[in-house]
Amino acid sequence: MVNMNEKPMVRRNTKENILQAAIDLFSQNGVSAVSIRDITRKVGINESSLYNHFNSKDELVDIIMEKFKQELGNASFEEKNIEEHLAEMGPELFLQHHLLRLRERITPTIQKIWKIIYMEQFRDKRARDIVIKEIIGVPAAYYEKAFTIMAEKGLIKPNLDPKLLSDEYNYALVAFSLERMLLQTDNEDVMPTVQRMFAHIKFICEAISK
Repeated sequence: MVNMNEKPMVRRNTKENILQAAIDLFSQNGVSAVSIRDITRKVGINESSLYNHFNSKDELVDIIMEKFKQELGNASFEEKNIEEHLAEMGPELFLQHHLLRLRERITPTIQKIWKIIYMEQFRDKRARDIVIKEIIGVPAAYYEKAFTIMAEKGLIKPNLDPKLLSDEYNYALVAFSLERMLLQTDNEDVMPTVQRMFAHIKFICEAISK
């Protein structure tokens, strides 16, 4: 149930306030449980003011999901520098560095959007597409490229399947990320999960090293 005792948001740019209010409320209650009135009450504006910036709640959902793709998707998985970074760091440090860089991009707002996507994935095809293409697909392609380069440079055992390695590595990280978000939702300690992420990297690299 939407909390009607929320104080109006501090006055900033109205459009940004509306967007942030929608993200906050959708992540707490789910999209279907939040009305335009709930959003405008949180911002402290009239409903008519919202329509000066957005056509509908559905458009807000579109913009929120696009924000996730722009700020976390391809921007975190650019393939152009993989070879250079591998040459400087080697496989284990490369994967550790990338995980840390990825975590830096998961701001509180992006984490809330990620929660919205997971909540909506069985009701909204846009959310399902992001899970399959952005949360699983884009990282998998990046790691497949990285493992391919590792093999070409003789950094790992020969005759390993880069796609299979990518799946083994990436699916575990997706699960760890979900676990971390669930723990944070209950204000529980996430450090054991983070430590397991780095242990996972070490295990993979020891298993594939020459």
